[in-house]
Amino acid sequence: MSTTREEATERGKKKADAKAKEREAKSEKGKKGKGKGKGDSADAGRPSVANHPRARASVRRIKGIAGLVGFGIAALLAHSAGLSATSVLIRALLVGIGSYFLAWGCAVAVWRQIVLAELRMIFDLHQEHVRGLSGGSSGDGANAPSGGPANASGS
Repeated sequence: MSTTREEATERGKKKADAKAKEREAKSEKGKKGKGKGKGDSADAGRPSVANHPRARASVRRIKGIAGLVGFGIAALLAHSAGLSATSVLIRALLVGIGSYFLAWGCAVAVWRQIVLAELRMIFDLHQEHVRGLSGGSSGDGANAPSGGPANASGS
């Protein structure tokens, strides 16, 4: 029962392919019967902080920095107060976790406003582009830039 190395490699590839197909079938089966889940919001194409590439990276960076800074400050203050090492670590961990969650909430709130502002800007630019393509002017300032009336050029 001697097999060559190539035969063993081929058998391993076939097993891996079969397992991958089985996993894919299970994931498709699980997606059919479930209602609104975590993946549904991203697939819906709705604007969110999680779908925005700069926002996602920024929130992750802010959370990490805030957790480490909170941990460090709490550890420094607890150590300078003369507490034991276990008390210093427990307090530092609790403050680090708290600052992590606080920074996460603040970062998401700020980035939510930034994402909405970007969407408004894109919508306004699109509206101006559509108005420019239509070429017609209704006389009500429809072709004016979004900054003010049509004849208020400021010159």
